[in-house]
Amino acid sequence: MDGVLHDDLLHPELFRGAGTRGADRAFQRADQQLTEAPHHRVAGSARILLIGHVTRDIIRVPGRRDREQPGGSVYYAGMALCGLGHQVTILTRIASRDEALLLADLRRAGARVENLPSARTACFVNAQGPGGIDDRVQEMRAEADPFGAALLQAVQGLSCDAVYFGSLLAGDLDAALILRIAECFPRAIKLFDAQGPLRVRHDTHVMPCVWPDAGQVLSVCDIVKADQEESLRLTGARTAAAAAARLADLGVAQVLITRGGQGALLRSGGRSRRLAAWRPRSGVCAIVDTTGCGDTFLAAYLHAVLNGRPPQAAAQFAAIAATMKLTRFGPLCCGENDIVAFAAQP
Repeated sequence: MDGVLHDDLLHPELFRGAGTRGADRAFQRADQQLTEAPHHRVAGSARILLIGHVTRDIIRVPGRRDREQPGGSVYYAGMALCGLGHQVTILTRIASRDEALLLADLRRAGARVENLPSARTACFVNAQGPGGIDDRVQEMRAEADPFGAALLQAVQGLSCDAVYFGSLLAGDLDAALILRIAECFPRAIKLFDAQGPLRVRHDTHVMPCVWPDAGQVLSVCDIVKADQEESLRLTGARTAAAAAARLADLGVAQVLITRGGQGALLRSGGRSRRLAAWRPRSGVCAIVDTTGCGDTFLAAYLHAVLNGRPPQAAAQFAAIAATMKLTRFGPLCCGENDIVAFAAQP
């Protein structure tokens, strides 16, 4: 045995006719063992600061025309959090000429977006392969300028309940800058997506790399997300469960390791749980666009935590939101009731 608890995600029948309150009760019943609550509950709308590059993305899906749209971790997470009713502030770097095109969605959704202008806008091509959710090839056509001292000036005077670090490449946000930002918000939940510091651009290719400052940075974070491959490279572990335990040993309260179509692994309160990928009752889910699913997952997880759900229930809600994102192009920007209704569909 691997010492990991195994759980299926909540069956949609639990949501049928329940409404948001009924879904909340179902989520609470789902996990009686994980009672950790490292941060205060924020009822309703929370103030959330997201830091990272908005990108120009080209989405390539077999049998369809290429589609160009905004992208980047903070774009997908920011849109999801706006839809869920939070007060979102985004600090990003794109070329000034691209502001009207790439930041309009976020601003229409209600986000306050401040651009610290870059000479270039980061541009990715995300090509979906025939193998479905776990088959994707990515290339990078342009790289934006990294964040610097101007970021520290931009956060002055801000207050927030959570800070979401969504870098895309190593060097986007150096360790010293992240630590300074964390010090500015001592009471806020700090979330970190480990994807960015573990990869570099070489020509048009996105290549894996070593992250020497991982321990220093992650030790000040409360919630960390990585996919399975990233978690193994990050920790040197042989299994996702061992990787999650090593990250928790750094002081991370809640570790999320996403595994694509295989679901996710949650480490919290000294225990690990494997969670199956959520699927509708029919078992059939039309995959339209996988880009941004991990960002949507982390945003929905944060929303659930801020509203008082325990970690496993938060992960279950996040998995449903990520599956809903799979079924459409672009970001998921909808309310909690819409996600509950999606879960209740036959």
